Amino acid sequence: GSPEEKEAAERPFDKPGADLYWLMMTLNILMLVVMLLFYSSIWGSGESIATSLQRNQFSAGMVWSILGHIFIAVIDRALYRLSFRPAPPEEHAQEEQLQQEHVQQRKEEEGSMQMASE
Repeated sequence: GSPEEKEAAERPFDKPGADLYWLMMTLNILMLVVMLLFYSSIWGSGESIATSLQRNQFSAGMVWSILGHIFIAVIDRALYRLSFRPAPPEEHAQEEQLQQEHVQQRKEEEGSMQMASE
C-alpha cells in the first residue's frame, strides 16, 4: 500500500476528520465585525458606530451584543478543549498496548507476504 495507508495502519486509534476550529473562530470574529459595523441597521437605532466612537459612548444594546459574542467564543473554545481530553493513564496504557500489538501483527503479515512472494 501507499505510505499514507501504512502510516494510518500504525495509528488506528486517531480521530478521523479535520480540525475546523480556526474556521469557527474566523466566522465568530466576522460576525462580531458585521454586528459592530451594521448595528444601527440591524437594530434600527439611529446612531452609527462612527458616531458612537466619536462620542466615546455606546448603547447598552451594543455592549450586550459584544459581550454576547465574546461569551459565545469563550464557551465554544471551552467545549472544543473538552472534546479532546486525554485518556486516563490506565486507558492510555491499554490503548498503547493494543496499538503496539496491531503494529507487530502488521509487520508479521508483511513479513509472511514477502516470504510467500519469494
